[in-house]
Amino acid sequence: MKKRKPQTPEQKLAKKEMAKLRKRTPEEWVQRINSLPSKILPFAARLVWWDWFASRVVSKRWPHLDTHLKFCGEEAEFASLCEALITLGYPESAARRRADNHR
Repeated sequence: MKKRKPQTPEQKLAKKEMAKLRKRTPEEWVQRINSLPSKILPFAARLVWWDWFASRVVSKRWPHLDTHLKFCGEEAEFASLCEALITLGYPESAARRRADNHR
């Protein structure tokens, strides 16, 4: 069995910050997402939906982000999407990882 590497302080902090995000209600997410610039808002909303709501079964689905989920063929600018995710509370390392793989 392989031994796990010890977590860095940044990884420990990121884990705690992500745990806080799990406790957010859909209403809190929508309020924060709606405060983002309109150009980046749909991209950030889709990532939030995938990260926090996509695993729900249809009967327990939360429609709060539906208005922002329409897909467009445009690409989000990496730096802007990173900044938006950090504004929403994502740890910097998680924001960079998600912004790099936002499709």
